[in-house]
Amino acid sequence: MPVHDLEQQVQDFIAAARSQARGGLTVAEFVDLAQRLLRLVVAGLEQVQAPGADKRQWALDCVGMLFDAIASSVLPIWLVPVWPLIRGSVRQIVVTAAGVVLDRLALPLVRAAA
Repeated sequence: MPVHDLEQQVQDFIAAARSQARGGLTVAEFVDLAQRLLRLVVAGLEQVQAPGADKRQWALDCVGMLFDAIASSVLPIWLVPVWPLIRGSVRQIVVTAAGVVLDRLALPLVRAAA
């Protein structure tokens, strides 16, 4: 799969997630979306010729884009006043957690291909 096609799939996924988030999301729904996005990206990156570290960073950047697009839909009302102060830290926590999930998701895929 060409990178351009994968980029389009990611953009389409994020657009669909935005649409789903219009009515608000639970944290569990956000986590589900992030995991589904990671699976999509890992499957697509298997076809791309690039170093593993670059692929990993690209996948984490996709999770960051998802966060930027819909995180405000997950916020409880009491957190809204401090959101501008903690948003960056929460984003970093989400991307770091996605890195752990990615390592656990991608490793079995690499082993299965070997």
